[in-house]
Amino acid sequence: MRYLIVSDIHGNLEAFEKIISKFDKLNVDKIYCLGDIIGYGADPRQCLILAKKHFDVVLYGNHEYALFSEEYEKNFNPNAYTALEWTRGQLKRDDFDFIKSFSFMKIFEDFTLVHGSPKDPKEFFYILSASDADVAFRHCPTRLCFIGHTHVPQIFTEGFDRGSYLEEGKFMLNRDKRYIINVGSIGQPRDLDKRLSCAVFDDSEYSIDILRIPYENKKAAEKIIGEGLPAFLAQRLL
Repeated sequence: MRYLIVSDIHGNLEAFEKIISKFDKLNVDKIYCLGDIIGYGADPRQCLILAKKHFDVVLYGNHEYALFSEEYEKNFNPNAYTALEWTRGQLKRDDFDFIKSFSFMKIFEDFTLVHGSPKDPKEFFYILSASDADVAFRHCPTRLCFIGHTHVPQIFTEGFDRGSYLEEGKFMLNRDKRYIINVGSIGQPRDLDKRLSCAVFDDSEYSIDILRIPYENKKAAEKIIGEGLPAFLAQRLL
């Protein structure tokens, strides 16, 4: 089986439509989303509509969870909070109903899906270091765990001292090792590469292929400014 795994679309319709245009060429069997379809970007509702149409599994990201948790919402920085309040005003009742159907974590036979960390998925812990990964490995029941949340493609191998940045291209995995793999962000990459990031996992050849694809990032940024959202959120795309 081949799985396309995406995360952190963040209301970026231009990036989302670009990866959708590649679906047929990628020849994948399932498409899984690790959360944060909304937040930051100018097209949250349109992205949710496309997610409902195309994704086989959708998880909660912290931005979806914050829609329903005033306590968690307080953790957001001013730019994220402003975008969340604006996003809440854009959504319709059926959008909220769709979001309520999301899972916090999905465990399959060979891999786990979660937005932040398998340790307390509702807390959305970041996995930024080997020590963060060590904690996550202890709470992961499978050999592989796919995550998003940091917006940077990265791989952690159990027992190693640090994680490694995942460059564009194919990486062969070892079936005797355990991994946490961050697939990066569709809608707001934070690794100084403007191109969207996602991954294809092939369980027969046991490989992960990091895809980096350019999209109309200037258009997406202009729409953020046009909606009166914080300029910083547009600048991040450029």
